[in-house]
Amino acid sequence: MVSWSALGRTFGITLLKNNSKSPFLVQNVKFNVGQNLKGDHEHRTMAMQPSRWQWHKFKDMFHYYFMIGIIPVAGIIFYTNVFIGPAQLTPIPDDYTPKHWEYHRHPITRFIARYIHNNPQQLSPLLWALPQVKTGSLVFLSHLI
Repeated sequence: MVSWSALGRTFGITLLKNNSKSPFLVQNVKFNVGQNLKGDHEHRTMAMQPSRWQWHKFKDMFHYYFMIGIIPVAGIIFYTNVFIGPAQLTPIPDDYTPKHWEYHRHPITRFIARYIHNNPQQLSPLLWALPQVKTGSLVFLSHLI
């Protein structure tokens, strides 16, 4: 075991006597082996700090996926507000019954009412029948759906 420590000591001494003036990097710590050791009584320490790689990776991925979602949505909202605009209120003809999504003013709200939400006229009988279904008094619901 003594030979291993002696080899380590000689390796360290030859490392310090290296004549190359360029610093080298080992695990985010910069060592400069070309400097001569001076006799000034300055206390030199190297503060070890944890890596910030995980934080930078999280921040980069968060910004990437946030921008993947926000740029198309902002473009659609901008296009809708600038080029389509809100609906104009006009008189309804006598022979026309408006659809449930035509009552909304904004085009995005009309889209959501038409394709995502249920028709409130079809939904109200189901909501009325819900207490009877829970108690078991209403058995046949095919006429409501």
